[in-house]
Amino acid sequence: MLPLPRSERLSIQNDITAAIMSQVDDGIAVPDAIDRMGTARELALTLAGAHSLVAARHPNRIAAKLLDTIFASVPAGVLVWMVWLAVERELPGPSVAILWCLLTGCALFLLSVMSEGFGNATPGKKVFGLQVVTVQGLRVSLLQATGRHLPFLFLIAPLDALFMYFTAHRQRLAELMTQTRVVHRA
Repeated sequence: MLPLPRSERLSIQNDITAAIMSQVDDGIAVPDAIDRMGTARELALTLAGAHSLVAARHPNRIAAKLLDTIFASVPAGVLVWMVWLAVERELPGPSVAILWCLLTGCALFLLSVMSEGFGNATPGKKVFGLQVVTVQGLRVSLLQATGRHLPFLFLIAPLDALFMYFTAHRQRLAELMTQTRVVHRA
């Protein structure tokens, strides 16, 4: 499915239907008219190519990541607080902080992978009008979404992020490797 607004998808659907009906009016059978349009993937790539992808600006990407981190840290903080209460406040302060940071990191990883793999954008990206797509402009797979966020698990995110400043489409290293990019919503 193309990651476009519903109104645009309906417009494309109407265009495809009109193209098929035009061929049917010329005496071509419906299955043959559909076959002439190519595979679904070829058609999607053609349609996606018709929409320009505008690379997301650095400040928007950073703000979206900060917002996602806040979204992830709140439930992690509640969980740490519940653990702290359960052990009758016996945990030393640094242990609580470390546990909260680890849980926030795990929650952020899961939030990012699931949100992008199933919905093309994390909550922070949605707020800032961004989405994740393949380099061809199609929806990313769950595997690609996972690959995009592996640098955060291995604590090499700063090195990964440096690539944004030196690539034409502002892509991180992990995005180059997974053939994805962050763009403004159409």
